[in-house]
Amino acid sequence: MKLRINLTNVPRCSKAGCTHRALMHRHHTSHQWMWVRAFAIRRSKEKKYRSFVKAYGRFNQKDIVLLCPGHHGEIHELYDDIITRAIYSHHVPLECFSWRQANRLMSSLRSRYLKWKDIETNISNPPTERLEPWGDI
Repeated sequence: MKLRINLTNVPRCSKAGCTHRALMHRHHTSHQWMWVRAFAIRRSKEKKYRSFVKAYGRFNQKDIVLLCPGHHGEIHELYDDIITRAIYSHHVPLECFSWRQANRLMSSLRSRYLKWKDIETNISNPPTERLEPWGDI
């Protein structure tokens, strides 16, 4: 007797060319969790912060993707470079960013994700195209 396993409903990594399935991480493409933490001091003062946290907690399908652990780490390495560059260009820590600055940075992070996800991954033949780690900030 052969055991057959149906993998049609098993989650797959969103990164182009990745064949990993099953153990996936939910990734917010605009890195909203960073702002939930950075702006936490605003929670009692700003209604906008409270609604932002509620939206984050809903895990809206348009805001999240599934990534394998390796690719989740890879995109966050790119994000770290973008975030560091934004902090240095604005000369203030994240918690002092305005909502406008935060939205621009979230948009930049999402843009970088959208470009990165389409670069084909092949373990035996790594991609030759490289993205600069920072986007338009």
